[in-house]
Amino acid sequence: MDLADQLGKEKFRWIIIVQGHGSPMHNRMLDQASDYFHDTYGGEMINLFRYIQPTVKDLRTSQEQKKDGQPEHATTTETSIMLALKPELVASDYKTATPYTGANMAELVKVAKAKDWPGYFGDPSLATASFGMRVYEQWLALGKEFISQILAGKDHRSLPRYADLYLDDPGDTNAMKPNSVLEEHHSSWLKKHSSKAMPR
Repeated sequence: MDLADQLGKEKFRWIIIVQGHGSPMHNRMLDQASDYFHDTYGGEMINLFRYIQPTVKDLRTSQEQKKDGQPEHATTTETSIMLALKPELVASDYKTATPYTGANMAELVKVAKAKDWPGYFGDPSLATASFGMRVYEQWLALGKEFISQILAGKDHRSLPRYADLYLDDPGDTNAMKPNSVLEEHHSSWLKKHSSKAMPR
């Protein structure tokens, strides 16, 4: 029985979340939703890539890592994955893109605040479809292996999760500040309007 058949037999018990957004806070929310689903309905909701993220290898060479910097949005890796899976969505001039490299999140924040920043990081000109497929196949293999282990009885709840490992990331903390302001504004608005009668 292959993995798809095995999951299909338990389709009312399992929800596998497949996403690749790296924000620790975003993943903490998905982990909390998963735990709620388990505690409330007795099923399993697994935020897949956040369990396997710590085991993912950076397939860039040391020279590429230096030129590309922190692997964030539209850098060599992401552009390569898009070239492999949806090349029509990649800007046709990516090969002549000027590098906007930062070694860490703090440096990338400075890059993004520049007046003439074009909206991407790293060095997309290094991207290739073949490299993107290697990255994608690594994620796919790790994902299939992890789900197979869980179906065989492995206790995933005792394993460290991405959000637990990187929740104190300073870049993510800074990125959350505008959201905190909006949340306070929203809460204030709700308090002002809470006395109004709700339609029945």
